[in-house]
Order: sequence, then structure tokens, then C-alpha cells
Amino acid sequence: MARDEGQQLERERGDAARFIRTDVSDAGHVDAMIDGAVTNFGRMDCLVDNAGSPSPMVSIVDVDMDDFDRVNWINVRGVMLGTKPVIRT
Repeated sequence: MARDEGQQLERERGDAARFIRTDVSDAGHVDAMIDGAVTNFGRMDCLVDNAGSPSPMVSIVDVDMDDFDRVNWINVRGVMLGTKPVIRT
């Protein structure tokens, strides 16, 4: 979600929503997002841990391993970074 869309949604929803732009591959960002949600709403009822990055559509023989690592860093590690702090709450 683009920053302006998130901020607009927050304005429309008032106290029912908070927009916290987060890099899901960065543990500090994710922890701050979870802490912000708990601070604003008192607890975590649900986590939709669905941020991700697509991989280039190429033949497997043409896969660039830097692209592969980047996608897995975001799509796999990002889910773990989101899940761990929520389990602790």
C-alpha cells in the first residue's frame, strides 16, 4: 500500500485504524509495527501477514540468485519476523 493510501485510510477510519509503513524484511520495522498496534489498540487479535515480493518470471535456468535470495528474504523471512512478535503478545 502506498503511503498516501494508507494515510487516507487512517483518516477515513479514525480511531479504528492506524497506518504504519513497514519494511517486512527488517526486524526493527516489524517490531515497531507490532508495538504500535498493541499500543494503539491494546492487543493483537489478528495478523494478516501477507506482504510479499514477486519473482521475475523466467525459466529456472535463468533465475538470478540475487533475485531468488531477495524474494525469499521478504516472502519467507518477513512472515517469520511478523509472526514471532505477535506470538509474544
